[in-house]
Amino acid sequence: TCVKPWSRLATPVIACHSRTPEVFRLAANHSKQQPSKPCEAELTRALLFTVLSNFLEQSRFIALLMYILRSSVRDSVCRIIQSDIQHYWNLRIVASSLCLSPSLLKKKLKNENTSYSQIVTECRMRYAVQMLLMDNKNITQVAQLCGYSSTSYFISVFKAFYGLTPLNYLAKQRQKVMW
Repeated sequence: TCVKPWSRLATPVIACHSRTPEVFRLAANHSKQQPSKPCEAELTRALLFTVLSNFLEQSRFIALLMYILRSSVRDSVCRIIQSDIQHYWNLRIVASSLCLSPSLLKKKLKNENTSYSQIVTECRMRYAVQMLLMDNKNITQVAQLCGYSSTSYFISVFKAFYGLTPLNYLAKQRQKVMW
């Protein structure tokens, strides 16, 4: 039988009566710990497989797994860029990292109503705000940390993105904190 995929609007939940709740607790505890010995890693793996096997009889289990594991191409591109925000990422390098051709990556991003340049700008601007607010960096430092070689260009991109220059944005955020 065909099982329909999970809707993005639905909360993905599968309830399953456990005959062995202690196994679930052990699996949860072991999965949080870093194994120090190979036998501990094997025990964790075995416990997790045991827990998952409880759900195999559920007809929607595979659909749920696919729903959980599926991430958008946009999110994948974001993760790559955020891994080294200063790096000069171009479409070809990112596409290659995702085992896609540049044209296919463009097409997939277009299907998600975004573009490569929008994602790069968004990632850099979020990082810029973080650096300005949390690390007390000056504008030139933030521009360089975000991968911009020109501070004035960084300021113009920031203003286009947030509607304020970095200094005005910072002043507005500080004003919010004082109120």
